[in-house]
Amino acid sequence: MLQAHSVRIAIQPLRQFFTSRRRWLMLAVVLLAAVSFGLIERSAAVAQNPQPLDIRSSASNEADALAPDALATAYGANLATQSEVAATPQPQLAGRTVEVNGRPAMLLYVSPDQINFLVPAGAQPGPNTVTVRAANGATVATGATNINAVAPALFTAGNVVAGFALRVKSDGAQGYEPIAEFDQTSNRFKPKAIDPGAAGDQVFLVMFLSGIRHADPAQVRVLLGSDQLEPVYAGASGYPGLDQINLALSAELRGRGKLTLAVKASVGPTSNLAEVEIGGGGAAVTVNRFSKDRVQVGETVEIFGANFPTANVEVLFGPDAVSRPDLATPDKLTVRVPPARRPAPSASASTKWRWASAVVLCGSGPRSAA
Repeated sequence: MLQAHSVRIAIQPLRQFFTSRRRWLMLAVVLLAAVSFGLIERSAAVAQNPQPLDIRSSASNEADALAPDALATAYGANLATQSEVAATPQPQLAGRTVEVNGRPAMLLYVSPDQINFLVPAGAQPGPNTVTVRAANGATVATGATNINAVAPALFTAGNVVAGFALRVKSDGAQGYEPIAEFDQTSNRFKPKAIDPGAAGDQVFLVMFLSGIRHADPAQVRVLLGSDQLEPVYAGASGYPGLDQINLALSAELRGRGKLTLAVKASVGPTSNLAEVEIGGGGAAVTVNRFSKDRVQVGETVEIFGANFPTANVEVLFGPDAVSRPDLATPDKLTVRVPPARRPAPSASASTKWRWASAVVLCGSGPRSAA
């Protein structure tokens, strides 16, 4: 594709030649043909009708969950005329560039309806404008987003946190274990239990996210069930935009079952919710149903299942909303909805809430009507 400056170089020496009306008409026909065959960008039309952009985290797909050096995705229409993938981040792909408040962003993928890019390292917290430009500088699309200093956003497979378990045995031998498995019946990923192991084993949950590398590592916490745990590592993974957290799983966590997992730092929002399962102890806890489809704050709901613990039970309605059951039996928990709550997304796009306890993630539960 000819760039605008190369067209001017070609035309400039011929300016004196095109003096008659007929010759100007000939030039117009040539340029029209070049535009028709894609040799010159249709800049005027692009500039007059820029497309709107929907900008989200590439990890959590949440709006406003962005930070400097985080992975971002811009959705729109007619963003490019072709698709191109970069092996390493590039300043231009498929004839397109991206700016965040005027700062150039590095690109990973460009297609007619989606562009994946890195938020520039120098992006300032607060409202920002993302602009997609053609090779000649014309505005193709634009959209607004909010950037935080730190914004952890978890990658997930279904609702399971993306990552793996690293097991280090007493003799130093290391092994990698999956933490998710695909269920053919439900056609979705589900957690695969992690066994913290026998005495002498060290087990680490390695998870991948974006938006955390500029946080103070000492202030990063993993919200696992009702516990707030300090990871042994939180920072860059070595790949642009992709961050990593390594969390040691102690033997005391054995048998806790399915748990919610989120990440927070001293500043910025708490991440999206994910799931993980801690196995290795006793019979599996099962949740079968809930007594209500919708609940108000302060109302009581019953959770029916099997193998519930009867002491030291907490039910989580999100990372910061905990309620202890009024009644706990092996097959039923009776609990009141706490005032603080945070809905968790469902991979099946269910309108229901997802609950967790300190022992088990309690499946798809009632949705708050408040």
